[in-house]
Amino acid sequence: MEMREEDVQMEDVEERGQLEGSESEAQLMVTEDQGQVGDTEGNDHPGETQADHMEEGEEEVQKENAEGEGQLKEGNRRDGEDSQDGQEEEEVLGLAKSLLLHCATPDAVLRLKHSDLGVQESKELRIEYFHQQHHSSLRDYLEHHLSGTETQYCRFIEVTTFSSLLTQSDIRALAQSLGMETSKLLLLSLHQFDTEFSFCTKIRSFLRLEDCALQVLLVQTDTEESLHSEELIASAKYCAMNEMSSLEPGLSQSYVFFITKLPRITGGTQYAGFQGGAWLSAHIDDLRDSVEMSSDLSAFCDVSISQLFTRAMEGPHSEANSAPGEQMVECKRGGCPELDCISLLRSCIQSAVGLLRDSGDKTTRSTERVQTLLRFMGEEEGTPEAEFVHLLMGRLCAVLAHREEHAVSPGEWVCNEAKKLQALQEGGTLRHTLWRCLQAVVTPVLARMVEVLDRDGNLNLFHSPQLGMGFTQLWLDIFRDPQILELPYHQPSGQADLEIPVQNSLFVGQKEVPSAAPFSWLIRLHSQSLWEESQFVPGAEEGEKRRLLQFVGRFSCSRLGGYIRKLGREELKEFGQRYLRDFLLLTWKISSGDELELFTAVVHSFVLELQQDLSVESPDLSPAWILAAVTYYRPRLTNLSRILHLHPELLRMVLTGTEPTAHEVNADVLAVGGGVEVIENSAIESILDCRRFLQKVELLHPCVEQTFGQEYRALCSMGCQRQLDTSRSCWRGVLVVAAFIEQVVLSVAETDPPLVELAVKHCALLNRFVRTSPDMRRKEALEGVMRVLHSCNEESSHLHFRFGIKNCSVCLNPLRQPTSLPCEHVFCLPCLSECLSQGRAYCPECKTNIPPNHQPAVSPQLEEGLRQHGEIRQQCNSFFLEVVSRFCLSEGETPGEGVVELLFSLLISAQGDVFRTRELTPFLECVDRNPVIRSVLPKLLLHYSLDQVKTHMQRYLQNLEENILDREDRTELYLLFVNCFQDALSGPGEEGSELGQDRLQDGARFLSRVARRQTPTCQEDPVEFLQSVARLRVCLGTAASLLHQALSGTECASSSRGVREEYLEQVKAVLEYSGNDWHRIYLLRALTRQFGMDCLLALLKKQHWAFPPKLIQIQSKVPTQVDRFLCVGSRYKDLRNAVFMALLNKQTEPVAKGIQDGSPSTACVLLTLALFRQVTCLFAQQDPGQHPGPQETQPLQEFIRGSPRFCSKEQRDFCSALVANQLGGAGSSCCMVPELPTQRHTLLEIIVHAGAVFLSGSRLLSPLQQIATRPETMTNMFLPTMPEDKTSEAHQWVKEKGTWYYCANGHACFVGECGRPMITSRCADCGALVGGILHNPVTGFTKASSTLADRTRTGHILGAAQRGAIVACDRQMSPAAFSLLRLCTHIAMLLGAFRSKREISAMISPAVGNVEQFLWRHIENDMEALSRSLGRNMDDTAVCVHLVIHAFLNSTAGSQRGEGALSSKRARQDWEKLVCDTVITPALQALERSLRRAQKVISTDDRLSGSPLMKVLYGDPTSILDLPTQEATDHSSFWSCPERVTIERFTQILEQDKGQEDSPVLWLFLKKERVLRLLKHLPDLAALQTDLLRTFPVGTDMGSQTIGQLLQKLPAGYQKEVLRRRVKVFMELWNLLRTEVASSHGTEDPQGLSEAVLTVESSSAFLSLQRRGPGSCLSTLIEFLTETHNSLVRKANNQAKEDDSVPLEGVTESQLTLCDPERDLLPLILAHCQYTLEKGKETVSHYDMPAIESHLKRRYLQGKPVISAGTSKYLNRQQQDFSLILAEVRSKIEQEALKGSDSAAVSTVLRSYSDVCDAVRIVETGLRFLGKTGGEPKGELLTYLRDTLRMGKQISSAVGKALNECRLEHSTSVWQLLTSWKSELMLRKGKDPFERLPVPYREGLSEVEKKELRGFLAVTDINAFRWELHEILLLKTNNFISEDNYHAHWDLKSTLEIHLEEKGSLTLPGLEGLSDAITLKKGAESWRLAVEFRR
Repeated sequence: MEMREEDVQMEDVEERGQLEGSESEAQLMVTEDQGQVGDTEGNDHPGETQADHMEEGEEEVQKENAEGEGQLKEGNRRDGEDSQDGQEEEEVLGLAKSLLLHCATPDAVLRLKHSDLGVQESKELRIEYFHQQHHSSLRDYLEHHLSGTETQYCRFIEVTTFSSLLTQSDIRALAQSLGMETSKLLLLSLHQFDTEFSFCTKIRSFLRLEDCALQVLLVQTDTEESLHSEELIASAKYCAMNEMSSLEPGLSQSYVFFITKLPRITGGTQYAGFQGGAWLSAHIDDLRDSVEMSSDLSAFCDVSISQLFTRAMEGPHSEANSAPGEQMVECKRGGCPELDCISLLRSCIQSAVGLLRDSGDKTTRSTERVQTLLRFMGEEEGTPEAEFVHLLMGRLCAVLAHREEHAVSPGEWVCNEAKKLQALQEGGTLRHTLWRCLQAVVTPVLARMVEVLDRDGNLNLFHSPQLGMGFTQLWLDIFRDPQILELPYHQPSGQADLEIPVQNSLFVGQKEVPSAAPFSWLIRLHSQSLWEESQFVPGAEEGEKRRLLQFVGRFSCSRLGGYIRKLGREELKEFGQRYLRDFLLLTWKISSGDELELFTAVVHSFVLELQQDLSVESPDLSPAWILAAVTYYRPRLTNLSRILHLHPELLRMVLTGTEPTAHEVNADVLAVGGGVEVIENSAIESILDCRRFLQKVELLHPCVEQTFGQEYRALCSMGCQRQLDTSRSCWRGVLVVAAFIEQVVLSVAETDPPLVELAVKHCALLNRFVRTSPDMRRKEALEGVMRVLHSCNEESSHLHFRFGIKNCSVCLNPLRQPTSLPCEHVFCLPCLSECLSQGRAYCPECKTNIPPNHQPAVSPQLEEGLRQHGEIRQQCNSFFLEVVSRFCLSEGETPGEGVVELLFSLLISAQGDVFRTRELTPFLECVDRNPVIRSVLPKLLLHYSLDQVKTHMQRYLQNLEENILDREDRTELYLLFVNCFQDALSGPGEEGSELGQDRLQDGARFLSRVARRQTPTCQEDPVEFLQSVARLRVCLGTAASLLHQALSGTECASSSRGVREEYLEQVKAVLEYSGNDWHRIYLLRALTRQFGMDCLLALLKKQHWAFPPKLIQIQSKVPTQVDRFLCVGSRYKDLRNAVFMALLNKQTEPVAKGIQDGSPSTACVLLTLALFRQVTCLFAQQDPGQHPGPQETQPLQEFIRGSPRFCSKEQRDFCSALVANQLGGAGSSCCMVPELPTQRHTLLEIIVHAGAVFLSGSRLLSPLQQIATRPETMTNMFLPTMPEDKTSEAHQWVKEKGTWYYCANGHACFVGECGRPMITSRCADCGALVGGILHNPVTGFTKASSTLADRTRTGHILGAAQRGAIVACDRQMSPAAFSLLRLCTHIAMLLGAFRSKREISAMISPAVGNVEQFLWRHIENDMEALSRSLGRNMDDTAVCVHLVIHAFLNSTAGSQRGEGALSSKRARQDWEKLVCDTVITPALQALERSLRRAQKVISTDDRLSGSPLMKVLYGDPTSILDLPTQEATDHSSFWSCPERVTIERFTQILEQDKGQEDSPVLWLFLKKERVLRLLKHLPDLAALQTDLLRTFPVGTDMGSQTIGQLLQKLPAGYQKEVLRRRVKVFMELWNLLRTEVASSHGTEDPQGLSEAVLTVESSSAFLSLQRRGPGSCLSTLIEFLTETHNSLVRKANNQAKEDDSVPLEGVTESQLTLCDPERDLLPLILAHCQYTLEKGKETVSHYDMPAIESHLKRRYLQGKPVISAGTSKYLNRQQQDFSLILAEVRSKIEQEALKGSDSAAVSTVLRSYSDVCDAVRIVETGLRFLGKTGGEPKGELLTYLRDTLRMGKQISSAVGKALNECRLEHSTSVWQLLTSWKSELMLRKGKDPFERLPVPYREGLSEVEKKELRGFLAVTDINAFRWELHEILLLKTNNFISEDNYHAHWDLKSTLEIHLEEKGSLTLPGLEGLSDAITLKKGAESWRLAVEFRR
């Protein structure tokens, strides 16, 4: 419509008088940019002017009527007139305020509360606005205006609004409400007219209608639809007024309403809508009546949201109590606020369900859920659905109320929303904004409630037509009860888009199935909780079955039990069956319907059997009985499940054999028997068959072995037990065959087919035999196995030898260097050659002549055959030994008659009077040349009581004494037997553990018998005598531990103190009354062996009864001084004596003579040691008079200065300092002083020895010498054993496979494959973000140069020493060698500090204050670490150090680098390897022998200062003490204390034997033994994870409270105590393992949290389940423990597969690797510690490592499942990046770009910012569903939203019109368009659309860059560019997960390329020409430029 500008000006002139004073109306119209209503003082209003004229007219009339009155009234009249004028002014001011208030927005009125107005005045204005004026809707305003007195004065009304404009349907509803005909209301839109004439004609025709007493003309316009809206509106008003003025007066009542929609965002049009003059102005925020919220929005103030729900439910107008579809009745003005909660819930359903994520491929479940909930909310009152909705509102109200308890001013939510600018802009009207606020609050809570209600498809069971009404009522009862169904109520963490995974736990195989009973998961959880509580109920200890009855009774009396009892009889039966089915699926992994059928029948039978056993009168299938039966029979059910998982083919057989009506349940027994039968009948025809056979046995082994346990059998009936006995017998035969396969068949090289065929043949033969005779305890069965082995041995000997392998007939010994003759007889080559040389040219065997030209030679074929035969015979021997140990003489089994005699007969071969010994072998020809006694069979027999095997042992011992050994060997023979007995008697954790009172009391009783001499003597009963001796040795070892505890003050519980004292009293009695001081000798040796010489000396001062009296007398005369230097050799002893004489006689000639022999370096070292021992140690005497004075030491000092034997000045200075006791200077820490602690004295000896060797000039030790003598040259050197940076080596290894980068803190990281990062992670060193997204590195992650710099630091970088810290060895050397080398390094540094503290201090980082003290602590720590590694006490460890140090003198090796040996990391590595290979490792390998020799030398020291005590401990005490010598047991070697076996010591032995290669499983087990001790807590941690998820749902904000505070807030009860206990376990385990967790391979330290020590005062964030931060500690710990278990299982079971895994939640202790190192492994080690005694030699011991590993695997690892942690499902998904939703949509529906015309139509229709916001919200909700369900690409988007998602009421006409042409294939493009258009509208209004964009992305463009970008925009698809860039800025710059962001330094071109490539979209035209200089940091400015360019 065209209007002339001059017309507008004329209108303005004519109405100027009216406009004056009315402009101030606009000041009250406050938009979002104004915080309060404007000041109204001094402003006029046209309405006020008219009222003023009316009052003046009335006054004139009054004057005319009063002219006749008297003069007396004139004065009073004038006074009254003055008063009336004041009242008139007040009335005018009030009227002006009222008229201005008409024009205000409701949010501005609510904000008056926070303005400068007084509280009372703002309250009065709010009451007037909402209660007296009529702003609720246009209908309300019209009713008031048309019926009031104002109609005669104002026919021109101007209405402003923020809502959408009216439609014809609105007009019809409006006319009906006003009681008018529709024809009398005319709605016009200014934009529908092209010219002013057409507009005037239209209104003229309407106003001149006949018979129209009342006419209302409604003219509306949207200021955002035209750039000239102000001129257009002014012209239209002018026309309307002209037409109205042309009407005849009184013809009709006509009104003109101009409705103007204003933008919420300031900017663009300046039109305010307040013209004044003839126009009456008002603001109606929302033109339409609301059926959802009461019109009085102020009534919502000071009312919380939960109170709104409460009033809606209780009030008379609640829709819950009204018919569906009935509109909400408006509350009276000033009354209570009313809220249509049903409509609110209905509007939230789509958004809430969209937040739920179902597992698996349930694509339609989300839409089904929406339709189900909407159907529930549309039913009539009185139906179950209506009750469901009422309960839903009630529970929702309770959750909201609980949340509001922790909120600040929850009733202020309306005022708070009125102050939110962004919310008002997006909502448009205040009512819509408040509605959206309510939706935002309700949606996440509703989503969590729906997730709980619909777990396992539970919603489908509500009012299901397949179920009776009783089930519906049960569903509602459970839903109603908050004590049973606890809904999540915790405060969310503020992440609105947090997805909630729907928990679904019912699976049949891989298929997810819905639940069959209502809330089955909840009923199971509730019953399980009651069961756990029942374990602690008083009286529960009366018995297992009694406790079951108590539990069932408690469940029946519970609220849940009461609800279930409401069901009818038939419904109860149906419920029991349905719940049983769900319970089974929740408890076990069911793979098929048949398996479910089987388990259902089995559990039902178990329930009936249990009820029958308990004499239950009325049995039923209630949840309590189901849980009770499953718990009671759990071992059987678990075993059945495992067997069927391993052998699914048994299912049908078990189903057929299981009778539902049978009196006993035998399904598991049938499964076991079937599994054994399947294996037993397996064909063995090839080596592949053997492998399969063995694999089946390993998998079935744990299941079958469990069934044979006593606890399992107790759960079976007598019939089942008989079936188990049959299966067990067959299983033994199967195990025998499996052992043969493992020991023999698989050891045969497959490259030799005849040998393989031979092994497989005899395996099949053995299999057939054991089917008939599987019991190896019978003599006949064992002999049958021996026959098979004989056959195998015999046929093996004929493979390459015609006559078999026999001894050489010439020498009668086994063949060596075999050679054959033409007759094919075989002889030893030397034997045959000797025969030929003697002229015997014929075969010695058959006498056949040998051809003259025959030349004897070794046959390679025969030699190889001989070797192969020897190997297979050895494997057969191993198999036979396993058969004997596992099946014949197994623990707990009694061997059959004649078996033991048969076995003993195999040990001794008798041929006439000639007796020879043999191994325990079935091959009689295998005899010993020299008799050897072995402990194998005696140790096996000791599994039984002595009475059972005593006769056999006695006969064997007698046979050995009479026929095999000499009398001199009896001591060693007895010692062998005693060692066997002692190993059998040593209990778990004998040494150093808490000793049980029962064991101590039993030992005290035995000691009492020994003291009274009631035990047999050797002559009376040799075997029992030896057992008594062994037991006495064990008791004395226990006494040593008790004495050490008493001396060190570490006694345990005071309750056992009396038992301990009684035990020691009995030991004392034995020592005093037995008359045998060998017992005292053993006690002293045991004490020293375990705890060292210091403990023995302390005992000497307090407990004299433990020492022989004569020893005390001798020792009191001779001071105890151990000279460990004697271990270096006899030359030291001579020099020591020479120094003593020189000090005594002041003559140094003996010293000079003593150092002449040998090398000067060795002589100087020995002299240094002698000087220290004989001179320096004298300064430790308490009497200063005994200290050597200057006169005494002067000759020695002169000798040192003048002797030419010293190699350097440093050596002379070192010796001089020792003589003067000034090592390190006067008063240094290395000076000898009285009362020097023994440990410091021991370390000082080591330092002196090491210093002397360092200064000896050894080339190998030149680096250490330099540190000790010239530290200034080593400040920048790479000190030995310091930590290294391994990245440079890794770079060399993988430089061709990737690229190196640096993190932000400079640590190196590797990127593989293409070398460009695609994912993000955390730096292993510092936790900084590393990696990148789509080939773009994150900020600070920089590419390294071609040569990666080595970041290994020089100097000492260990930091302060930590007591007890584990030494981490990062080199290829043993821990002992590493500790030794580090010890030497610290000693060298300490010696260097004596010369220059400043230089040594410069080496240490970080800097320290006291260098000497710092190094002393490191030296002490190194000694402790070495002691742990060696498994030795400190005395032995010190001797070991001396041996290794002195071994350096004998080394001729030297570093080729010389002084540069530590100049680089590589040089250091070479030097360390050289030192270890040449000296340390050989010394450690020979340590046992060297240590024994050294202790013997030390103990036999005969110098004047020699110690008798040392002779007693390490020598033969018979020379100084009166000891018995008559019996064979009266010998020093017999009473020597055996080596103490510890895990550390055994680890060292295994390492020395190269056990890493030979016994990998055992080696790995020992490496992880510290963690294995704690693996038993894994189920508790898994349960804690579940508890935390249930108690604190995903997204819960933990706040700033501590762990203790969080736990304290939980409701009291059993669950709280359980959770508290589990949290305590978690904290203890984390504190113990945090270092290992951080350093373990593949386990990421959660952001450096390994340093965090957890206590109850720690942050509660540690209990949140997060992927990162403190909340990741629990999951990281679980994964670490799980991987520890899995690594052992995988190593032990090569067949262990991941698909055989069990979930973490269902793991039981029986499935874990629970092997306590002390309790379980040490007895196993002792049982396989074998002793051998060769005639004429000493008894030696060795460990059978293969047997230990085999037993370890079989007992604790075989068949164990791999555990799948699955912790990710417990972790917070965090706020999901909406780009993932878009990606899901693209993956489900192929997307197409929106056409240009369609996109233009959308932007044309959606001109309002609030409409665009609504459209974005609706489309995003639809996208969430499409990402889950998919859809038909050609389907209409609007139809999907309206029909499928039922969102019709939420879609406005504008949004519906905009989306009308869009299809599902356009959905992502529509989202891009709408979000970009939303930002464009803000930009047009002068607002920044990227206000929340991080600052790094908001840089500006330079002019050059703008020019380049415009050039690109000219050739590209500008719409696509805008949308894609806007998506990146919106989704990829401010993500909650920072590593998912695109980083600001990425160039825009590459970012767009990667972004489009990831989406599968085509690249933008001309993108390759975009400059790389334009980065994403200028993305926002680039987008703005593109928008401007498009305009």
